[in-house]
Amino acid sequence: MSKKITPQAFIDLMFYAVSSETPSLQQIVKEAPAEHSITLSKQGLDSRFSSASVAFSKSLLEEAIATQILDTHTFNSLEIFNRILIKDSTKFNIHDLLKNEFPGSGGSGSEAGVSIQFEYDLQTGKITDLDLQAQSKNDSKDASSKQDKIQKYDLIIRDLGYYSDNVIETICKKQAYFISRLCHSSNVYATQETAQPLDFRLIYDEMKNTGIQYKDLNVFVGKKRMPLRLVIALLPQEVQIERVRKRNKENKKRKQNITDEFKARAYFNLFICNVPTEALAKEKVCDLYRVRWQIELIFKTWKSLMKIDELQKMKPDRFKTTLYMNLLWIVVFWNIIYPFRSYQSGKEHRLISLFKCINTLVDNARIIRQIIRKTKIQMGKSIRKIYIIFSTGHWIEKRKNRNSFEDIFDIFV
Repeated sequence: MSKKITPQAFIDLMFYAVSSETPSLQQIVKEAPAEHSITLSKQGLDSRFSSASVAFSKSLLEEAIATQILDTHTFNSLEIFNRILIKDSTKFNIHDLLKNEFPGSGGSGSEAGVSIQFEYDLQTGKITDLDLQAQSKNDSKDASSKQDKIQKYDLIIRDLGYYSDNVIETICKKQAYFISRLCHSSNVYATQETAQPLDFRLIYDEMKNTGIQYKDLNVFVGKKRMPLRLVIALLPQEVQIERVRKRNKENKKRKQNITDEFKARAYFNLFICNVPTEALAKEKVCDLYRVRWQIELIFKTWKSLMKIDELQKMKPDRFKTTLYMNLLWIVVFWNIIYPFRSYQSGKEHRLISLFKCINTLVDNARIIRQIIRKTKIQMGKSIRKIYIIFSTGHWIEKRKNRNSFEDIFDIFV
């Protein structure tokens, strides 16, 4: 028995901790001699959690993201784009003990909170951003701080919270592309000189009377009057009624009146983009933006299966180390699942369920840890066994009267 923890043993013990439902120091101490012939005390283990362990775990995560090698499917009809970047964030409250490290968003929530920024390339499966931040840092600040990462011909698809006129202007200057919902406060003009913005009530009457489902306009948006495409998708009247009902309910709390402009825009899904019409038809703009909600399902999986938002009370250095290792564990799962998902989409023209695959890996966490410790040849053989499990009963189930990601995926293949 040894009392020295090697880097490899520390990584494995942390993977054990993040894959356990209630990861305590006592549990980790008991696992150490069984798997690594290491004898530790709780106090000795606790002392290992320091600024050095935080830096080590963060560097492992950064290296894992930087060295990804994923040979995956590419949307043949979207070769104009360098990358198709899907991004969003997930936020959750943590113990107030960590409020100095991770200040919360304020209001009625916790004094401490975490925001995890996640971005991946839809075409290759590579994770391009997995960043741990304080909840108080909003999405628009994240977008502004990472503008230098935008590359020529990227297509950026994010939630409305990330966008500002300055970010959109940078995307255009770098010859990259974006698709976004139109901000409710942004005016849209037919020309740069026009004083009055577009009248969406007139557009609704025109589309309803002519039976047009989609409309594509070259417009000028916002105070800077940026030249962009506006893609308009007409919605059923009951959707507009429900949107107005919800806004009325919210406005009553704020003692505000709903505007006629909101009522008119509520008839539509409104998207702005700078992708040329010949590269992406108006219907495909709407369909491609819908792919973004997949990332919300990913976050739901992290929380429901991997319990990333349920870390117990612990000192800051241990918390940060554990959370970084949890993110690294997610990257391990992602790099196991995504290549097989891509392979099967090309071979079977079907998609396996990310939720079902992660559930299987969670149930087999010890096996995954053993695979990581093997040689590359042994690792390959073991991964193939996992893939055999994935190929049975892990397909995405189609829902009645609802397009799945698989249906949207078919449009672009």
